[in-house]
Amino acid sequence: MTGTWLAKRRKDQYYRLARIRGYRSRSAYKLQQTIRTYGIVKEGQKVVDLGAQPGGWLQVARETVGPDGLVVGIDLKDIQPVSPNVKLLKMDVYAEDVPDRIIAELGGPADKWTWLEGHWRLPRKCWIIVETCSSSSSKARNGRSCRTMQHCISRVADC
Repeated sequence: MTGTWLAKRRKDQYYRLARIRGYRSRSAYKLQQTIRTYGIVKEGQKVVDLGAQPGGWLQVARETVGPDGLVVGIDLKDIQPVSPNVKLLKMDVYAEDVPDRIIAELGGPADKWTWLEGHWRLPRKCWIIVETCSSSSSKARNGRSCRTMQHCISRVADC
């Protein structure tokens, strides 16, 4: 890391805010903005964060789902514990047993979408999967990684 990069980082408003408010990454504000704009995560839901280290998104997801929700973070790197309703798995997100481990950690398959009053309704206990993996978060570094991730997500989401 160069001195110039560090100097710019320290001047960044989101970097400073994240440090003041105790978030582990400045990207926590990106998830907060996405939740405010699109309402993708709601209280009581279950959230899976693939590539969760350092844990900023886990913190925001935990705040959003509240005590009745559940958050699972998966990464190859160690993640410091967040709270009781955040489960952490240290494993490769591309491992073949990831879908089964996610299903087990979340207590069974997700509820299905329902058609109600002319609109599709997202169930209260639906799973939300966010994927923030970098190449260093996984052992898979070739072209099959995207297909493997899509398979994992579709395997979990189709349960």
